[in-house]
Amino acid sequence: RGEVLLLRHTYKRCRPWGLPAGWLRGREDPAAAVERELAEECGFRARILRPLRVDASPAWPQLDIVYLCAADGGSFVPSPEVSDYGWFAPQHLPDLEPRQRDILHAALKA
Repeated sequence: RGEVLLLRHTYKRCRPWGLPAGWLRGREDPAAAVERELAEECGFRARILRPLRVDASPAWPQLDIVYLCAADGGSFVPSPEVSDYGWFAPQHLPDLEPRQRDILHAALKA
């Protein structure tokens, strides 16, 4: 529908809204981690469409792997990490970290 899922993260004070994210477990497939993290954090399911980009983090020694996904069911369940969710039109995004806004613009172009 041209909207993006954003989560309200409980651990982010300045800009709590952001993309679903998480960490890989040892030897875990990155696409499987996306599905697992989304289910754990908020109860939703996603269908992985394709990798979108890989970035080196400017602040940490890590790689960020971003996937373009489509909603595939589930129901919102809050967790210790996520208190709320929203589907946002690109012109009505909440205040996001600049890096996340860049990722969203790349996803919308895709």
